[in-house]
Amino acid sequence: MIRLIISILFILGSVQIQAQGFELYYNIGEFGNTNEVRSLEQFNGSIYAIEWYPELAITKFDEDSGEMQDQLLTDIFMYVGWRAGTSMDEEGNIYIAGAGYIENLPKLIKVNPNLNIEYEIDLAVINDSLWHVAHACKVFDNKLYILLEAYYLEDSDTSEGSGDLIYPGFVVTDLEGQLLDGPFWVDTDNTDDLMWHIDVTEDGVYLGGSNEPVVFDGNDTDPYVMKLSHQGELEWAVEIEDDQWDMSFDNFQAALKVHEDGSIYVGSFVNPEYPIQERGWPSITKISPDGEVLWTQFDQENPTCTYCRYNEIILEEDAIYAAGCSAISGIQQQGALTKLSYEGETIWTRTFAYELPSEEYYPVYQFMDLKRLDDGGFVLGGTDLFGADRNSWIVRTDEFGCIIPGCSIGLNDEPSYSEMTIYPNPASNQINIDLSRNITGVLTAELIDLRGRLVLRTNLVSNSNAPTYQIEVDDVPTGYYLLTLRADSGFYSTSPVVIE
Repeated sequence: MIRLIISILFILGSVQIQAQGFELYYNIGEFGNTNEVRSLEQFNGSIYAIEWYPELAITKFDEDSGEMQDQLLTDIFMYVGWRAGTSMDEEGNIYIAGAGYIENLPKLIKVNPNLNIEYEIDLAVINDSLWHVAHACKVFDNKLYILLEAYYLEDSDTSEGSGDLIYPGFVVTDLEGQLLDGPFWVDTDNTDDLMWHIDVTEDGVYLGGSNEPVVFDGNDTDPYVMKLSHQGELEWAVEIEDDQWDMSFDNFQAALKVHEDGSIYVGSFVNPEYPIQERGWPSITKISPDGEVLWTQFDQENPTCTYCRYNEIILEEDAIYAAGCSAISGIQQQGALTKLSYEGETIWTRTFAYELPSEEYYPVYQFMDLKRLDDGGFVLGGTDLFGADRNSWIVRTDEFGCIIPGCSIGLNDEPSYSEMTIYPNPASNQINIDLSRNITGVLTAELIDLRGRLVLRTNLVSNSNAPTYQIEVDDVPTGYYLLTLRADSGFYSTSPVVIE
């Protein structure tokens, strides 16, 4: 039975969000504590959030205002432990490939832009092959490429499978779900190749995952990428081998994208403390078109965390954009949007958390998907993994990753502190500001938090003949902020500040 809901609960913060961005944190259906956005699509001014609660749901938002336009709740159970992959065709139809929660059979679902289900297919009934899981799909050349996994014993012909051997592969259907070619199974030297991502180009079909199944016993596994022809012939397979890699925990979240020059980029995490701790940094790896691992880069300036990784990446002309999770301090883990160079160097990172940690609550926020919008901005979707109310989470930013315009100023480039001195820092009640020269015109001070939100704005008046100012911060929550000063005359200065 399909249920169409026309209302939704939004739990928005008190900050007034400007048109360039918004943040939505909401629950759906009768199971509000299990909501999570697993995938995003964008079409004709609307954002589609593909969600599990644990049934399949899709919520449609206006991409400019965040207003909910429609919502589809279904009774289709999708296995929430595996990331069902989605793809969209030129007409805005959404294709969802995943595993049925109860029967553990691969499913293919087509939903049109008006959130009507066009079809729901159990892929295993197309022919007699044993297809236990569909992990992802990709629309290419008006066809659908679906990543599959088969679990079975070498001498077993039962449909139950055993998990002793895992064979990845793919099948090609038309956009109505009718079989065109395959299934093509890949039998490499590894007995357990667990693939979670697929990308398709004119040159071939690329599968990405790990060389071992997901385990929780500390076994060391490596990211694994393979290239196949469109006829399923294996051209090469490569492990991203490094003593610092540990993919034994949620390894299926790594991202895979193929550049137009044929290079492959893999997003994941690197663990410098394996096997002592399952903590690391988000990382990105470049693989040559012929399957050679060229480099792996990761940002060591931030603290490590269990879920720090890049879950999705976008390849653009001048930069790579990655979405996932990053640590700010301690065990606090926030959703992150990062811009990287094509050498893997971090240009900037924006972090987001709907609720900051307290003594009783340590949220673990992360983004699962990322889309670039037509106006240059971004939309990110995810959840709080261990929140008491596990809600769906949508963040819409401008092209610089800011919810509030201006958070990028002083963060994209090296800031200059030569014209402003602030004290005390950290501050608790008042911030004193000394400028190196007198400023003409109205001087405006702003405090912007790590989520890019405007927390305080005030016009400053000097209390003496010298350019000295004070800002009262008694009501500002503790945390890290960017203090900016602007004047009509063109003066601008910025400095980080801590409120305690």
